[in-house]
Amino acid sequence: MTRRTVPPPAAPSSSTGVPALTEALGELLSALHGARFPLVAPCAEAADEARGTMVAQLRDYLLPRLGRLDAPLLVVVGGSTGAGKSTLVNSLVRAPVSQAGALRPTTRSPVLVHHPSDGRWFHERRLLPGLVRTTDLSGAPDTLRMVAATGLAPGLALLDAPDIDSVVEANRELAEQLLAAADLWLFVTTAARYADAVPWSVLATARDRGTALAVALDRVPPDAQDDLGRQLSGMLSAQALAPARLFVVPEAGLDGQGLLAEWVIQPVRDWLSGLAADPAMRAGLVRQTISGAVAALVPATSGLVDAAEEQITTATALRDAVQIARSGALSTLDAALGDGSVLRGEALDRWQEYADTGQQVPAAGGAGRLRDRVGAAFSGRARPAGRLRGALSASLATVISAAVTEAEERVRAAWRYQPELLSRVPAADDPGETAQRLVRLWQRWMLDQVRRHAADQRGAAHPANTAGLLATIAVVAPPAPDAPDDTPDAGAALLRAISCDETLRELAERGRTELDRRLRELFDDRTSRFTGVLAGAEIGPDQPERLYAAAEAVASAAMDERPAMPRQALPAPAEAGAQ
Repeated sequence: MTRRTVPPPAAPSSSTGVPALTEALGELLSALHGARFPLVAPCAEAADEARGTMVAQLRDYLLPRLGRLDAPLLVVVGGSTGAGKSTLVNSLVRAPVSQAGALRPTTRSPVLVHHPSDGRWFHERRLLPGLVRTTDLSGAPDTLRMVAATGLAPGLALLDAPDIDSVVEANRELAEQLLAAADLWLFVTTAARYADAVPWSVLATARDRGTALAVALDRVPPDAQDDLGRQLSGMLSAQALAPARLFVVPEAGLDGQGLLAEWVIQPVRDWLSGLAADPAMRAGLVRQTISGAVAALVPATSGLVDAAEEQITTATALRDAVQIARSGALSTLDAALGDGSVLRGEALDRWQEYADTGQQVPAAGGAGRLRDRVGAAFSGRARPAGRLRGALSASLATVISAAVTEAEERVRAAWRYQPELLSRVPAADDPGETAQRLVRLWQRWMLDQVRRHAADQRGAAHPANTAGLLATIAVVAPPAPDAPDDTPDAGAALLRAISCDETLRELAERGRTELDRRLRELFDDRTSRFTGVLAGAEIGPDQPERLYAAAEAVASAAMDERPAMPRQALPAPAEAGAQ
C-alpha cells in the first residue's frame, strides 16, 4: 500500500479566506461522514476513532465558530476528578452556578455560564449542536445546562465539563467532545495530582491541536507555591507547552456559598476578563485555536486515506480467498472425476459385482469380444445394477460434499480475523444433503438425455436405465488411456468397452459438461453467501481519493487563513498568584 501524504499547500493568495476554508471544511466533513472502516485491519480501529473525533470537532466547533468569529470566547474548564473545576467556575462568577461536592462524578452534565447579554450566541444550537439546551438541574444525558450570570464579563463564557478521568465512560467521552469545542482550555489540576499521566495526555492533545491553553494548579499549600509553580512550569516546557499560561491557586477555605475568596482567584478572573474585553485579542486567540485545529486535521486525514486504502486491500484479499477456495474445490472435483476417485470403496465393490455379471473375458480377444461382453451386461443379466447406481450416487455425493466442506473451511480460516463479518454469513443447507440433491437431479437429467437420444434415433441400442448407468460410469470413472484391450480385469475391460461405444461416449461427454455446470452453480451459490456479506461491508473505491482531495483542499485554504497573532502573543497573567 502506497502512503499518500497531503502535500504542503502553495503560497497563500489574497483571493480566498474564511469562506474558502469553511467550504473546504464542509467538504471534509461530508467525506468523513461517508468514510467507513468496517473490516478488521491494523489501522481500522484507530482510524474510526480519529474519524469520530474529527467529525465532532468540525461539527461542534470549527464550522460553527468560523461562521461566528465575533461570538463570545468559550473557555472550557476541564480536569481530573476532584480537581476543583466547579468550585473554580463558581468562584469566578461569584455564584454557585455549577454543583460542587464530594460525590463523584459531581458534574454529570456540562454547565455553560455566560453573561446575560451573550445568551443568544449559545442558545442557538450551532456550537455543540448535539446537546439539548436546558436551564433545569436534571443533569439529563445529552443536555447542556445554560446559566446566565452577571458576575461574568460580557464576551466570555465558561463551560464546566465532566471529569476527563471519570469512572463513567460517557462522561469521559463528553469531556473530550467539549474540550474539542473550546476556544481556550482552562485545565485544572491539583498540587497532589499534577504529575498524573491522564492530565498530561490531555494536555498533549491540546498541544497537538494548537488549542490555546491555560493551566490552573489548584490547592497549593502557601509555603509550596514557588517550588510547585517552578516545577510545573518546567514540566510544561519539557512537553512543548511553554506557551500555556500557568496559574497557581493557593489552598484556601470556602465561604458559605462554597466559593473561594476573591483574592484567591483574582489573577485568573482578571486575565480572562482582559481577553474578553479586547476584541482583537479575543479574535486572535480564536483564530489561533482554529488555525491549530485545522492544521491538525490535514495529517489526521492523511492517516484516514491510508486506512481506507488498507480497507480496500483487506477486502480484496478476503474476496480472493473465496475465489481461491472455489477454484481449488472445482479443481479437486475435476481431478477426482478424471482419475476415477469416485469409483472406490463400496462403489468399486458394486462395480466389480456388476462387471462380473458378463461373460468371462478370454485370455486373448479383441474389441469384438469386449462388445460381446457389454452386450451380456445389456441383456438384463446385470442384476446388481440398482446396487451399483446407489453406490455411485453416494460416492459422488460424498466427494462433492467433502469439496464443499473443505472450500468453506478454507474461507473461514482466511476470514478468521473478521469475526463480525463471519457472524453475518447466512446459514446454508448441509453440504451432504446439498450434494445428494445435486447428484440425484443430475442422474435424472442423464436418464432424460438417454431417452431423448433414443427418441431421436428412433430406437435404442440399449435399455434406457442401463445406458444411463453406463454413461454415468464413463463420467465418474473414465478408462485409463493406456489400459490394454485384453486386460483380465472385468471392470477395466468393461470401461474400455464403454469408451468404444459411440452412443455411450457421446452421452458421457454431455453428462460431464452438465455435471461441471451444476458444480459451478453449486459453488457460486455457496460462495455468494460470503461475497454478499463482504460486498455489504466493503468501502467505496473512491473513499481514499475523496478523503485525500478534501484534505488537500483544506490544506490549501488554510494557508489563506493564517492566525492573526502568534501563539506566544497571549497576554501574560497578572503577577500575583501566577507563574
